[in-house]
Amino acid sequence: MKPETAQKAKELFQVEREQVINEVKTINPKDVTIDHDQILNQCKKALESIHSIKLLNKGNKKLGLDFHINTDIFFTAINHCLSVKPFEENQMEAYYAEALKLENYVDTFGDIVDFDMFSISYELEFILLGVDFKKYSGLSENSKAHVCTYFGERRQVCPKLYDLNPQTGITQAIGISKEFLQPYGLILPGYEIEVIE
Repeated sequence: MKPETAQKAKELFQVEREQVINEVKTINPKDVTIDHDQILNQCKKALESIHSIKLLNKGNKKLGLDFHINTDIFFTAINHCLSVKPFEENQMEAYYAEALKLENYVDTFGDIVDFDMFSISYELEFILLGVDFKKYSGLSENSKAHVCTYFGERRQVCPKLYDLNPQTGITQAIGISKEFLQPYGLILPGYEIEVIE
């Protein structure tokens, strides 16, 4: 990307980000109803992903590969999402450990493995990270798309961090995710992180 193109993209991001931040400030969570049907549909897709992961585990075992994704944390994640309840820190670490391990696997075999078969939506991940889902639900579709798109871009570095050092990579991935969401005013009290400028 040319420097001037990168600068324009950065400026566009900043403008859109300010628009979303201003929109969040106008949302009264008491006036917003969470779309539980949407969460339920996303959880159904997540269950399909878990089924695909179990098949992957089975195939790896038959091939004699020492690669296994523990799916228990994904079931716990679905329960939390259905209750719109964030993960505690140790649960978030366990979730990211398995999710990042899976993302690395998919990156390695990307030509023969469809990542969409193994993914849990960012919106469900937002719940787990401690996003105030009433505020998020009150956003316009354009603002939601902005948050998801740029969150996804940030999230892409997380598997690489995990690959370099699994333990610090997990902590960094959680930090990167919350650090991105926090300025929008979407993180619930008690789930924020200290952002070092």
